[in-house]
Amino acid sequence: MAVNCHPDEPEQSEGEEGSLRSFARASSAQDDSSSKNSRNQLAKAKATVFRLFKFRPRSEKEIVDKLKTKKISPETIGTAIEYFRKLDYIDDRRFAKAWAQSRLVKTGINRIRFELKKKGIAEEIIQETIGQIPEDYSELEALLPVARKRLTKYKNLDPVKSKRRLYEFLARRGFRQTTIQKALRELFKGKYDE
Repeated sequence: MAVNCHPDEPEQSEGEEGSLRSFARASSAQDDSSSKNSRNQLAKAKATVFRLFKFRPRSEKEIVDKLKTKKISPETIGTAIEYFRKLDYIDDRRFAKAWAQSRLVKTGINRIRFELKKKGIAEEIIQETIGQIPEDYSELEALLPVARKRLTKYKNLDPVKSKRRLYEFLARRGFRQTTIQKALRELFKGKYDE
């Protein structure tokens, strides 16, 4: 029989004491397994993020969304995000600038703004990024090669129809309305006067 050291507590039998020890071992094992599971999830999260960065930079929202699809716990996602921030891999400001620079060649400013918003970039960063587009950037110069290439697909169409389709295509690409109208005047000048 166990000796009771505390007079206020009832005495415990050997069976009760043994079950307490086994409960303590079980809860300790459970803590170890949950700790191991959490480490496994963190390793899985890190591997996923490294794989994502292998292809291109990502916004924080893109990473969080991908980790959620992998059924990673919110706590582990937060830990992983913090880890990659410390490594300077996650920086939405730098991501937005790089994304805008790469997209300026074939898309308009409106489309870039929409894409950045969709990728979870804060409105303040989007405005800053759009404001940093070089002053020598001409949306018209970016639009014309895209328009000329697309226009070859419409060569057998009625001029009015091809002009309308080209306008719609360029608008979907995010070019501004005034820029599209200038380009259409230049491309259809003398050929298809209405």
